[in-house]
Amino acid sequence: MATIRLSVHSTRVRQVRARVKRDKDGGNTLVPPQASIEWKATGSDVFRVVFFDLDNEAWIFPFDGNDNGVFGPDNAPSLEVTGAGQTRTLKSVAPPNIKYEVYCTSESTADPLDPMIIIRKPAGISANLVLPVTCAVLGAIVGALATALLM
Repeated sequence: MATIRLSVHSTRVRQVRARVKRDKDGGNTLVPPQASIEWKATGSDVFRVVFFDLDNEAWIFPFDGNDNGVFGPDNAPSLEVTGAGQTRTLKSVAPPNIKYEVYCTSESTADPLDPMIIIRKPAGISANLVLPVTCAVLGAIVGALATALLM
């Protein structure tokens, strides 16, 4: 399970920061289909997260269950993250490339952040190959049986 920690970083310009494992990841994460993602907020800040399907160019809510209402200029469905946060599971039909934008609603002067969640199928046999391979194996078995019966 990936954990995404949200905070407001104090530099010359206050910015929302997302961290998955290291400071260098910038909030980008790679997860398998239907993964659970734990969202946490540091301190007393409140965040709103909106999600964009890069392939279909549409605002979406990629998790099972209800969103926390629309947010932002595009009225996108959002996830509210406070304190210890919450865990959400990606829908089975979630797109493979999702950009998420994070806004701090308790600190209006903090610049938003826009990292990525990339969903990748686990290595191994592709689901697109299972049916053709199964049919080929069954065809070979039926052909061998027919040949044996004719001899």
